[in-house]
Amino acid sequence: MGLFDGKSPGERNKIIAAIVLGVLAVASLAYTFGPSILGLDKKVSTASATPTATPEASETPPPELTEIKRLPRQTEIDSEYASIPINYVGSGAFSVPVTGRNIFAFWEPGDPTPIPYQPPPTPDLSTPTPAPPIDYRIFLSFVTPQSTYAGSNSFRLEVNGDKFKPESRVLFNGTPLPTRYLSEQRLSATVPARLIANAFNAAIMVDTPGTGDFSRQVPFAVQAPPKPQFEYIGMIARQHYNNDTAYFQEKGARTGDPFSARLNDVVKGRFRVVSISEKEVEFQDTRLGFKHKLPLLRPKPGQGGTSSGSGYGDGPRPNSTRRIPGIPGNIRRVNPRRNPGRRNPTTRRTPRPRQDDPNSNTKTVDNE
Repeated sequence: MGLFDGKSPGERNKIIAAIVLGVLAVASLAYTFGPSILGLDKKVSTASATPTATPEASETPPPELTEIKRLPRQTEIDSEYASIPINYVGSGAFSVPVTGRNIFAFWEPGDPTPIPYQPPPTPDLSTPTPAPPIDYRIFLSFVTPQSTYAGSNSFRLEVNGDKFKPESRVLFNGTPLPTRYLSEQRLSATVPARLIANAFNAAIMVDTPGTGDFSRQVPFAVQAPPKPQFEYIGMIARQHYNNDTAYFQEKGARTGDPFSARLNDVVKGRFRVVSISEKEVEFQDTRLGFKHKLPLLRPKPGQGGTSSGSGYGDGPRPNSTRRIPGIPGNIRRVNPRRNPGRRNPTTRRTPRPRQDDPNSNTKTVDNE
């Protein structure tokens, strides 16, 4: 049966094309890789022994060996290898004190092993023994109050905990306090004012004399009371000591308008003015009851005065034209330093009796 029997013309063409392409592919591969596969490009070369002339010993070595192995002559040493002295000339940064000095430094190591040999100390890697825990036989939980202000009056301190005894006492920073036993879980003590005169951090604890029982320490804070954060810069004193006005400014401020206050006025919503004088103003804290004295601000010479223009201390001159809020412009400004005889608002002047007063003890002397 032939290859093309029963085939249509289209199928015969496809078979012919496939055969032609296959033959072309095989021919291309054979042309490319045929010589290497068949080993046709490998060339075998046979080495033939060729006699080599034996070098003859010569008394004169080659020039290159002569130049390498020959030692320099004395004349060459004197002319080429001699030390050339350096002549330092000039002055300033290029001059040296000693000519021909050695500018090299050499270090000569010593014997690294001491005799006799001492081995380095071995570090101690042992774990330290922990301290035994403290046996608190009295349990102290908390105290009430936990803080107060320095300078306040005596107050009652309540201590809460467990295992209290009637003989137990409260210690305020190591000082025993008059203690009252309320129950096994409560104690009360009175802290005197002398122990809280200054601000510091104290500690509260409870112990029982005779038994050695004690409790842990509980911190107690004695805080400084709040103080006025402004400065007293001057005042306006009336003739009859009524309606005196003090002027203040924010602490450290040298610009801006000051603010004023009179007796019984509350400044900054907390400090009430209770006294005004040329030297100081006294305030009372409306919340805590503490009294604070604010002296008149007197800047040091050279630091400048206040911006209020009050005329007191080292401030502006009395003839300053700067207007102070709340002060009429026709009021004369005076300086206490320039008027040493000025009255003191804190003292009252005794009126002099009239000569025609029948209740007067003075007598009129006639010089005639």
